[in-house]
Amino acid sequence: MNLDDANDEALDRVRDLVADALEAAGIQWQFSERLLDFAAAQITVDHGDDADRGVFVTWDRGLPSHEALYRPGAAPSPVALDAEMTAATERLRSTLRNAAIEAIDAENPFDPYLLKVVTAPD
Repeated sequence: MNLDDANDEALDRVRDLVADALEAAGIQWQFSERLLDFAAAQITVDHGDDADRGVFVTWDRGLPSHEALYRPGAAPSPVALDAEMTAATERLRSTLRNAAIEAIDAENPFDPYLLKVVTAPD
């Protein structure tokens, strides 16, 4: 199924397929955008009527990692952070691909690691 013209019910069903695929691969996930105490995939659905509509997946490093960004000397180097996030994003993409779910870079300037689901099984 192509998600370009998917209705709200189809988007919610694809959200559940994404969660099932991540869980089957042993990847922790959440539906909310709330920071957790642990790293997990974050699945969101935008039901709006604009170009941002769809199912999205990103990696959340968890609250302790976010807090470290504000402590002198505790933050990872930008290169190390990018490598970690790139690896996590590729693991998410590969996991989804193995479940016949195609996700592409969402090209979001606020989250360069955000994936947008474009196709999923019917």
